Amino acid sequence: GRAKAGAPIACVNRGPHRLDIFVVGLNGGIYTAAWDQHVANAAWRGWWRIGNVTAPQGSRIAAVSRSPDHLDIFVVDTNGNVMSGAWQTGDTQWRGWWHIQQGRAKAGAYVSAVARSSQKLDIFVVGLDGGIYTAAWDAAVSSGAWRGWWRVAAGSAQAGAPVTVVSRDPNKLDVFVVGTDS
Repeated sequence: GRAKAGAPIACVNRGPHRLDIFVVGLNGGIYTAAWDQHVANAAWRGWWRIGNVTAPQGSRIAAVSRSPDHLDIFVVDTNGNVMSGAWQTGDTQWRGWWHIQQGRAKAGAYVSAVARSSQKLDIFVVGLDGGIYTAAWDAAVSSGAWRGWWRVAAGSAQAGAPVTVVSRDPNKLDVFVVGTDS
């Protein structure tokens, strides 16, 4: 695999014997490789391109594993669209890319994602206006469709700035960002 020097790599652990990594390649394509202790002498496999979405070199991909059989990834593409792709056991290729609720951010902006449970996902991004925004997916609500974008409090940050999120339990999210006031 090849990427811009210093490019971030997203890594997901789907269980004690499986790792999946993601990076934006030199051509702007989104790529993945996988390691599974139970397959072919535990060697790394890949790099596979995921669909035809492109993102600026050096963009961060957010990746979560809702369960050992489900992976979800997020990126802000070269057009500033907040995009999602998904994979589950049995798929021969990745599904997506979907533009989440017409969400927009600076091209290549930092997206943060968390799986509060196997049935709930939340993503966060700094919007073009500097506001911190969130969208949510819940399998039990609206036939599993994405909902949002909602502004998180009155916080503001530089467009494209990193947002960090953690879920302490399925009903609690903590969000962190360095504001425009430093």
